[in-house]
Amino acid sequence: ELFRPNAIKKNFQSDTILSSSSFKPYFLNKLILIKQAGWLSDPVINVFKVTTLSTGFLSKKYLVFDTETEGLNLIRSRPWQVAWLVVEGGKILEKHDMFLDWPNLDVSAGAAKITGFTMEEYNKRKESPRKVWEKFSKHLYDEDTFIVGQNLLGFDVYMVNIWRELMKLEADYSYVERIIDTRALAVAIAKDIPVDKDDFISWQYRLINHRERKLKTSQAFLLKKYNIDHDPKRLHDALYDIEMNFKVFRKQLFDLEI
Repeated sequence: ELFRPNAIKKNFQSDTILSSSSFKPYFLNKLILIKQAGWLSDPVINVFKVTTLSTGFLSKKYLVFDTETEGLNLIRSRPWQVAWLVVEGGKILEKHDMFLDWPNLDVSAGAAKITGFTMEEYNKRKESPRKVWEKFSKHLYDEDTFIVGQNLLGFDVYMVNIWRELMKLEADYSYVERIIDTRALAVAIAKDIPVDKDDFISWQYRLINHRERKLKTSQAFLLKKYNIDHDPKRLHDALYDIEMNFKVFRKQLFDLEI
């Protein structure tokens, strides 16, 4: 009964097993032996491929980040909030939510409404951009770390560059090659587009620039699609967004082999 397709899929797709330290490797080992013996039907073999991908994901290190900004100008809007998670072995090791101190910050009315920004809260929590950068950048430029986020390639990489410029640092996009953009993955999953592993970053850029009227890839939509419990009122807060985004990413790994 344990090895029926539905039972395997149910067990391996549960958040409990993906995040729990009680995950039992012997279960996967038995599944491998049965597959090698040729006892598995095709539907189960397909699930087997998914489970090996998901368990491999557990061993990797990820930086999940998001920024909130003055506006949507990719050249001038300054990031005033940056939040990030450091994840390894499927577990959150670090969680940060920091405000950047810029003179004459001018958050647009639209951005303030969406993010819940208030000048009072900002003045209480703002810190030196360079101090925050030192904490954040050590993970951003760690070559052993994959970088995950929603629409990072279409927006946040530009905000990071603005941040650097304001600190009189030269542009450095070297980390971009390690980005996994969940919006790009969402397009690929929706359109059944296979991954280009030979040129993964260009493949993602093509996908985030794909425009189709009825195609939905927002984080709010993805949370509903994957039946992830969430509070819609808290979306667009950087820290809450990345916590939810990482849950979306884990679900996407079942739909797409990257």
